[in-house]
Amino acid sequence: EGIDKNELKLNLEAVRKLVPYLKLVERERLRVPVKSEEAYKAFFESSEVDRLFNEIMGDKLAISQILLLLKKEPLSTSDISKKLGLNPSDVSKHMNRSSMHGLVRYDVNRNCYALASV
Repeated sequence: EGIDKNELKLNLEAVRKLVPYLKLVERERLRVPVKSEEAYKAFFESSEVDRLFNEIMGDKLAISQILLLLKKEPLSTSDISKKLGLNPSDVSKHMNRSSMHGLVRYDVNRNCYALASV
């Protein structure tokens, strides 16, 4: 309720694409060393897990959303920021990282980002 249908569709698709990555993160980074109720509670209530989850999943979700937007059309950092409600500096960080990984390219003539050619 209160969310645009296209925005909801974009968010669900972005999360769906992250499921394999979520499984890997859970297996590799979110394992509780001691299997007791107290250990689970202490581990998952820690600020370290919050930081790790936000760092890993927040960034991956944002990049997934950005790539889905760029699949439709090339966009500027400002356009991406507005469409996703993200801070422009965060979008710039994601675009630089995605560009280094060969996922996106910057079109100097149009002053926008597009998906990299395969």
